[in-house]
Amino acid sequence: MGLFSKSPGRKCALCGKKLSEPKSDESPLFGLAYKGIAQQVEQIGLFLQTPGYICEKCNAVVCNGCRPVRESPRWKNFPQCPKCGSDMKDVG
Repeated sequence: MGLFSKSPGRKCALCGKKLSEPKSDESPLFGLAYKGIAQQVEQIGLFLQTPGYICEKCNAVVCNGCRPVRESPRWKNFPQCPKCGSDMKDVG
């Protein structure tokens, strides 16, 4: 049972991209240094489409691609939910 078992086809609350669930519990970037460039780009792209934060109240999800390292003009009230303003839980 994963993060998206109840609502297939969830989208990022900021960019609107369709999110995918990680295939395993290990880091999606594991073994990146040992792959070819094309495989690295593909693996990083998949990582950016996985959930980074989820709202504790409304379950809105923000992808790793939109996940800021610090305050961002795109996500004005980081780390509060962009939809309802509640606290976000780090899942990535």
